[in-house]
Amino acid sequence: MPRGHPGRRLSSGTLACLLVSLIGWGCGGDLENLAEGGAADLAGAERGLPGLSRCIVLEPGVDLHLDATSPVGMGLLPQVITTRGGQILVHDDFASTGGGPLAFDSVGAFVGVVGGSGDGPGEFRLPSRIASDGDSIVLVHDRAHGLKVLTPSGSEVGRYPDVAYPRGGLAVLSDSLFVVGTPAVRPAAAPDRDLFAYDVRSGELVSAFGPRTEFIPGGALRITAVAPSGSHGVWAVTAPNRVHHFTVGDEHATSEVVFPSDWLAQVEALEIRTPADTGYVFHSVYEDQSEGVLWVLSTPREPGAPNPFESPVPGAPLSIDLLTVSSVVAHRRTVISAVHLARGEVIGHSIVDGLGLQFTPDGRLAAMQAGADFSPEIRLWRLRLSNGEESPDLCR
Repeated sequence: MPRGHPGRRLSSGTLACLLVSLIGWGCGGDLENLAEGGAADLAGAERGLPGLSRCIVLEPGVDLHLDATSPVGMGLLPQVITTRGGQILVHDDFASTGGGPLAFDSVGAFVGVVGGSGDGPGEFRLPSRIASDGDSIVLVHDRAHGLKVLTPSGSEVGRYPDVAYPRGGLAVLSDSLFVVGTPAVRPAAAPDRDLFAYDVRSGELVSAFGPRTEFIPGGALRITAVAPSGSHGVWAVTAPNRVHHFTVGDEHATSEVVFPSDWLAQVEALEIRTPADTGYVFHSVYEDQSEGVLWVLSTPREPGAPNPFESPVPGAPLSIDLLTVSSVVAHRRTVISAVHLARGEVIGHSIVDGLGLQFTPDGRLAAMQAGADFSPEIRLWRLRLSNGEESPDLCR
């Protein structure tokens, strides 16, 4: 369970400190009163209310480098996970590797491709999503085979063809549960749900949970990302600017993070320089109990860019998937937000350049960047809040 307050609205605010100043204040209110509080937040920012003023620090980490002589290519927006012993697995979205994820050791050296191309155990045809508990479980969803459960070495220990493509994300909660967000085909037993928990060992559906929604074939994506919160909780990113916490089996959220238009305008005025009404795409979260924060990644749309979660024709259904969301977040600057779990406050923001930013299961921030020779490079950082006495040069 998270340490946020059940049933409370989580509000936000920002001021400048170099690139961005980190400041937070509380805002109460029941979940049914979510529309209130935005004006109070903005007024608080103008008054300069005291609060936390701690920078988000990105500590140097591991670089995964693939130059022109490498035996494999690197996709534009790869997915990155970590497993036991520091192993790093990368799902290469677009390049043909002849198998599954790419494997790197803990210092970033390329090891090889996990599995081969085919229909046998540990082989893949169309791998689409990967997830891990950061230890011994690796999940790979293959559009041709369904979901496969692997060991970190690549041995297949389970195959569940009935688990549909997880359009809204895939997360491992424990060695016995994994969660799918908004699958391409919902189980017949729960056509009006968007979150589904499955048994890791058997592939059986354990629970369909979260709010009931009217399902329209090919309709708009309800969940865009999921992240574990303990062994029976999940953070779900909902379009376009909310993050909910659910407990497996419950219909109602226990807490909710809402980023109102006030915050969009403030952040954009500081760094992004785009009109506030262009909006944001929220696409990755990570719960860090050691820091007591929930890290949230969001990316601003450029002026005039369509909202990927709204149909261009009012009332018409819209169908999008991972690649659609990926195209929206490509070539953008990404905002990192730190939400204080115990107090339910957004306490900081930062700006990072890169493609397809995401969190790994061990809490590192991964991003695609150009290396010194302009070849693709994936960089992994550790995130933390400064102690308030460090050099401001550390602020991002």
